[in-house]
Amino acid sequence: MAGFRAGLITLFVGLLVGCAPTTRVVLPVPETQGETEAEYRITTLARLEAISLEARPVFVQALDDDDNLRIDAARAGYERTLTLVPDFPDALRRLAVIEADRRLFTAAEAHARKAESIEATGRTRGALAYVLLTKGNPADRAEGSQLAQNAAREAAYDKVTQTALMRAALANDDLATLDHAVDALLRIDPNDPHAHFAAGVAAVSRQDWEAAEAEFIEARTLGLSKSVVEDALNDGVSVKAAASRALKLALVVGGVLVPIGAVVVIGRLLNKVMLRLLRPYLIDTAEAPARPANVIRPIYHGAILLAALMAGLLLAAVVLPLAYLVLQVLWQSLFNCGFPLLFLAAGLVWYFMIYRRDRHNARVSQSALEVVVKPEDAPTVWAFSRTAATQAGTQPAATILIDTEAGITLTGMKLRSGGPCLRIGTGALNRMSQSALAAEIFRLYTVRAGAGSRLSRIVVRIQAFLAEHRQRQISNGLHYAFSPVWHVTNQCSSLFNKLSVAALLELNARADVLTARAHGAQNAIAALTALVASDAGHVATLAHHLRAALSQEMPPPDSFGDAPLPVGEQAEIDKAIAAEYARTTTRDDAILAPRERIRFLQRQPEGDGASRGPAWALFADAAAIKQAFTNGLVSSYHRYPRPT
Repeated sequence: MAGFRAGLITLFVGLLVGCAPTTRVVLPVPETQGETEAEYRITTLARLEAISLEARPVFVQALDDDDNLRIDAARAGYERTLTLVPDFPDALRRLAVIEADRRLFTAAEAHARKAESIEATGRTRGALAYVLLTKGNPADRAEGSQLAQNAAREAAYDKVTQTALMRAALANDDLATLDHAVDALLRIDPNDPHAHFAAGVAAVSRQDWEAAEAEFIEARTLGLSKSVVEDALNDGVSVKAAASRALKLALVVGGVLVPIGAVVVIGRLLNKVMLRLLRPYLIDTAEAPARPANVIRPIYHGAILLAALMAGLLLAAVVLPLAYLVLQVLWQSLFNCGFPLLFLAAGLVWYFMIYRRDRHNARVSQSALEVVVKPEDAPTVWAFSRTAATQAGTQPAATILIDTEAGITLTGMKLRSGGPCLRIGTGALNRMSQSALAAEIFRLYTVRAGAGSRLSRIVVRIQAFLAEHRQRQISNGLHYAFSPVWHVTNQCSSLFNKLSVAALLELNARADVLTARAHGAQNAIAALTALVASDAGHVATLAHHLRAALSQEMPPPDSFGDAPLPVGEQAEIDKAIAAEYARTTTRDDAILAPRERIRFLQRQPEGDGASRGPAWALFADAAAIKQAFTNGLVSSYHRYPRPT
């Protein structure tokens, strides 16, 4: 490190000492408090004018030439001023600086010492220090360093004096003084390339490689010799700066991934332990979960909530920078590139956000037709919903829909009505009794309410939010392969589902217990049986009748009724149903497999649940609804044909 720093110092001092006239230090007019260059010039010109009116315009022109790097003209102007006013110290010190840069050290030192003897100020001492340090002899360097230290306190806003202090600090390897001098120089002139290079040297001494690289590059940008800067960068600075950035990135990524990984590992372990403790109660014949489950449950739920918090922060970390980037593109397009690029950006946003969504929704309509059920059209169904919500202690559905799907869902996604939505699929209605429908609606509300547990309710809400956020992206056509938001949402949803299996499994079991008590175990089993049959056969039944209708073998039938299927197709459905009843609960199932769930329900005390008529009888216009669905689906297939 000492050798590297010494090499940079030698390189920089050599650059300053041996620079051509075009690298002459510029004397700007800084805007700082105290005796600024502008204020000092006003005083100096007033003194000169009092001595010689003829010398004043000559000196003013020399100052202008000096400021604009017309060095030969400035030197001639200072000499002409001294011809008119031989002992004018300001002309002497400025001439000495130019002569030092030209390596005319004898004349430079003579003029500088004469100026200092006439007027011993910080600026004249700074000029003498500049000359001595530029000479570079050990004796001159020692005297120049001492002069620079003293002069810098008096002439805090003189660039020559602060440059002398910077050279003294470099020569003496004095990092603290170097930082002070560089700060002063950059305050006087932020565009001084030598000051930026010296700041890079100071950063190297502190092993702040990124700052050193940035300062060296800034010095090159401001006009310092490219070869000098490249030598400094190639002497390990660029490599170490890249390594420093990589280390910081690794720390940031590790700081994000390690806690997430720890929470995931702990959560998965707790999930496995909870599944093992719940098994005797859910699968076997135990009357309640094992006692250790009551101790582990709060810790397990805490891990789930912490994972959800991290998932939310991760989503925000992806969404917010993307939103900022989009706003920046629009802003730059408007103010830097004009309206054409703004219109192009708006067109791309319209295509990806609106056109693709509408096209997607048009195709989705082939299998997601829906009818809003008004309270007057099905008062009993609305009564089922309100009663179940009240008993569960949660908000009732603001909208009830019948759609073409196989199951029944209660979504938390708020529609125009401003509340949850209860969706009842025609597949379930075809196979359910009214009592089974009431039992299933009650179970859904109980799950949504957490079955009396606040922690379970939070877990359900988080899972529903992630699922609905994912579904919303699909519905809006925003699930692109290159969308980071889509991938992060998918990963967060998958991770949360894996962590919360045991919690959701226990929650669904408690919901089954409460449903059996309220509506009878047999009605709960009947609802489950109907849903299994619907999942296995609803789509196949629909497809069979629609294929027949589309091939014009028959007019559009009541595809949403329960018309019989050919023997071969019905056998396939029966086979799928049998396979569903044959399977067992896996470690990824958030609800018991049908056969084990039926056994669990049969162990519950039978509640008040007398069976009533078919569920379709609860709707005033059931036949019209089913026929409208059939006609709409056939029409949708004609508009957007798909292979069947």
